[in-house]
Amino acid sequence: MSDWQLILVRHAQSENNAKDEAERVPDPGITHLGREQAKHLIPCFHRMEPDLVYCSPFLRTIQTLKPAVESIGISPIIHPEIYEQGGCYAGHLVGEREPRPGMSRTEIASLCPGWIIHPDIADDGWNRLTEYELIDGARERAEQ
Repeated sequence: MSDWQLILVRHAQSENNAKDEAERVPDPGITHLGREQAKHLIPCFHRMEPDLVYCSPFLRTIQTLKPAVESIGISPIIHPEIYEQGGCYAGHLVGEREPRPGMSRTEIASLCPGWIIHPDIADDGWNRLTEYELIDGARERAEQ
């Protein structure tokens, strides 16, 4: 049995991180600063030499990971259950947050050719939530 490590990487600065909460959008990309932060993953990935990489289907996570995985020639697996509590949603006020579908399989494939897209991600988007995900739902999803 070989040694293994689990390494978690949060996305670089998203456009939402740079906006007032009322101006945020469901699936933002990363900012100029975020692109600079993402470049810092490249030497880390060269040192770690990962065999397997999973990625959230959010645009900001794909944009954060892309330079590093391209530099080592690995194809991440985009999994629809990897996202922070709440899921993809519109609205900033508690009680008024509404789920959004997220990017489609076609949109994801066009952004990252060669990446492995989980079969549950369809052309109507990856987010299957019908209401804003509360913390108990996020915990249950994480346990699964």
